[in-house]
Amino acid sequence: MFPTEETLAVVKEKYGIKDLSVIEGKRIVILDDTVINGATARVIAQLFRNAGAGEIFFLTPMPKFVDGCDMGFIIIRGRLIALEKSNGGYRIRTNEEIAKEIGADYFGCTSLEAVKAAFEGITGKKDAACLNCIGGGHPLQRNVKEIIFDAEMFEVKHL
Repeated sequence: MFPTEETLAVVKEKYGIKDLSVIEGKRIVILDDTVINGATARVIAQLFRNAGAGEIFFLTPMPKFVDGCDMGFIIIRGRLIALEKSNGGYRIRTNEEIAKEIGADYFGCTSLEAVKAAFEGITGKKDAACLNCIGGGHPLQRNVKEIIFDAEMFEVKHL
């Protein structure tokens, strides 16, 4: 699947890409907030690859998305770049496989364990956040007031 010229133009504008001539032969590090289905990552990687980038490193501070969302976000499991259909189920792709799929030389992401540790450090609780989409389960068995309180604590500590 190759992006259209219109898609490339939208990505250039969104990411503030003005002059691609400075890319040729350079090692490029791309940092994006999430990589869910890989569509934007593919476009960005192709844009830089076509501009002559020597190497492309694609990084995200989020873990791999490996499941749907029970909390209201539309995440379709069958379209997640981190999953591959295998033997009637799914398997989690390696970082190397994801890099190849998006057209980068390297793909790196934060581990689920690091995200869990961050939330525990902020709230003092191991199950303070829903992490179902990244493979960490969700706290739906907890009292809703506790979950809201945890969310408020997170917002207050980061204002």
